[in-house]
Amino acid sequence: MKRIDLVLILVPVLGLSACDITPQATLTPGFGDTVRHNIAAQTVNPAPLPETPTMGDGKRAGAAWQRYSDGQVRQPPRLGTSDVTQGGAGK
Repeated sequence: MKRIDLVLILVPVLGLSACDITPQATLTPGFGDTVRHNIAAQTVNPAPLPETPTMGDGKRAGAAWQRYSDGQVRQPPRLGTSDVTQGGAGK
């Protein structure tokens, strides 16, 4: 019976001794910046700073709205895979 008691005590003690509670490495100062940036990018700002007004063609937007209201929306041209041009950024 004493041998079973010894085994029942030693197994958990030896198993827990494998758990290391010391820190593995020091984190860099920028650790977590990406997560915080992504959270900020997806957060709605209820009181945004005033921005410069966007420039647009009001007559063209009004005509597009009128066509939409009348059900006469212009369909964009269909592009096939051979119609697409290749190019890199800035070209």
